Amino acid sequence: MNKVVISALIGIAVAAAAMAAPAFGYPVPLPTLMAAAAAISLGAAMAVLTSMAMSKPSGKTSGDILLSSQIKSVKGLIIPFPKGGGAVSLSIRPETKPESLEVVKNPGSYTSKDVMVTLRSGNSNEKFNPVVLKQIFLSLLQQPNFVHLLLIDKHDEFVGYIPGFSAKREFTGSHAEIQIASYVDNVFLTDSEEKYENSVNLRQLGGAGSLDTISSEAKVLDVTAKILGGFRCLVVLERGNHRRPMGVVDFSKLTGGSFSDAVQPASGGGMLSDLRPSH
Repeated sequence: MNKVVISALIGIAVAAAAMAAPAFGYPVPLPTLMAAAAAISLGAAMAVLTSMAMSKPSGKTSGDILLSSQIKSVKGLIIPFPKGGGAVSLSIRPETKPESLEVVKNPGSYTSKDVMVTLRSGNSNEKFNPVVLKQIFLSLLQQPNFVHLLLIDKHDEFVGYIPGFSAKREFTGSHAEIQIASYVDNVFLTDSEEKYENSVNLRQLGGAGSLDTISSEAKVLDVTAKILGGFRCLVVLERGNHRRPMGVVDFSKLTGGSFSDAVQPASGGGMLSDLRPSH
């Protein structure tokens, strides 16, 4: 049987399994269409990756080159977190008041800028007030370019990631306070070994927990292994440093057609400024 057909069938099977997860008791509070889109994307990636794995021609193919490349050198594979003059970085702590934020006082001034929001836990055991956070996220509804939300612990290390669209949806509705308590305050709870076990629940929002990470120096083959292992979102850490989250892996890049122009020269790879999504 044609290898591509086999790969497609395997991809479809993975998509079907992903969509069937809620029926077996896996709590996924995302709308059905979004869950279907994620499942189809995952299935498509699996089809392409399986096809690449099954094709073993003599010599080194473009697929072999791609799989052995570091992810930081593959154009568009990492969607970088916004930074620089064209971006707004909001650092929010438990004691932050909505009225102290410029984006709340003058929201119209920021609609053309990329907005990056970081929730930072304090040195004390003070929790985020869900009522206050809801007010802040309600103001962010007016910001079309709010696309990333990071959770950073008291040691300045990555704890979790939530897509901006999920934060807007879950943290502004009638049950926002409950959702904030579940996906923010509970995530910052740790055991005696500083293990953020509750961060795994961020996957339910299409996000990533403290273990859903990959080093910028990892190979593309490592990304495929993560996909095979069921990961749906991966946060890229610069050189594996949890204090330097730099972006998220764009899984759709692995479902594209040609990778002939994807791998950057060694001298041009490795810098965050080189990792711009393709348009």
